[in-house]
Amino acid sequence: MLCDAPRAFRGKVAWSPNSETLLLAPTFLPFADDSPLRLSGTAAAELDVRRGKYKILPVELTSRTVFSTEWLSADMVEIRSINDLGLDNRVERLVREGDHWRLAAATDSKPNTPPTIYLETPQALNRPPQVFAVDSASGQSRLVLDPNPHLLEHFKLGRVERMSGVPSYGKEWVGPLMYCWQPATSLY
Repeated sequence: MLCDAPRAFRGKVAWSPNSETLLLAPTFLPFADDSPLRLSGTAAAELDVRRGKYKILPVELTSRTVFSTEWLSADMVEIRSINDLGLDNRVERLVREGDHWRLAAATDSKPNTPPTIYLETPQALNRPPQVFAVDSASGQSRLVLDPNPHLLEHFKLGRVERMSGVPSYGKEWVGPLMYCWQPATSLY
């Protein structure tokens, strides 16, 4: 965490290839007062560990869950996220240009690395986790494990909403509001 923020840190962290900076997403940052992000914990940043300086990456992570961050090269990163409904799987590549980051254009290519299969566990506020195998070359994924295969058949889970506000002490907060669940059908 880069500033005074809640202890529950859900961000993903990846060391740069030269081991001098960290990629943090999402994280809390001290934005200007007129910024809608402020201290909401939805920023992405590169942190220079020795100097304690950071650079903001132009990625919108509001109402999204980041499930992986990766350095593809010294000047290219990838952030994978899914929306809170578990529907919009997003892969965003960013390229460093001088001292700033920009979203990679379709013409920017991923460095030559052999294709690999890796596992990811996307989940969202209203979607239980599942394990997928993902082909890094094509981005295609396949479900390999559902630890709760009949969960949604046997139970009607309460829904979860992201809430925010500004209490009397003036610091904006963001958190989940969880509604109660109840059995969908009798198991007996």
